[in-house]
Amino acid sequence: MELIITPATFLDKIQDAFSQEFPHLRLAFYPEAQAERRLTIDERINASRLLAMEVSKKEDFYGKINFDGTMTVYKFEKLLLEKFGLITQVFRKSANLWLVTAGTDLLTLNDQEQIGREMTQLLERSEPIDYSTPY
Repeated sequence: MELIITPATFLDKIQDAFSQEFPHLRLAFYPEAQAERRLTIDERINASRLLAMEVSKKEDFYGKINFDGTMTVYKFEKLLLEKFGLITQVFRKSANLWLVTAGTDLLTLNDQEQIGREMTQLLERSEPIDYSTPY
């Protein structure tokens, strides 16, 4: 997959392209000033509506990156930081939740995608629990 990123690229365009390739993964961007603290969900959503230049740690950048599912999450996040100054975090879908992949960043994007797909399919196949019936 190829991503072209310029200072005028909207972050949600990058996220959409990433999600097209990996539907059970999500890419979040963090403004530099807020990278040291936990962001609220509203701050994360609002960050996706920003331009790359508004959150980048670099003054001037333009370029493209090529990556595929064999790249680890760690290398992918590091590549975005080094080349474009973008602080990112990959999230993996687990049933109906989005989990931070920080503990499994050495897995490849394909591995993370497969885990997310399996967890989502498991939830879809399981029957709802009826808590009203006694044991």
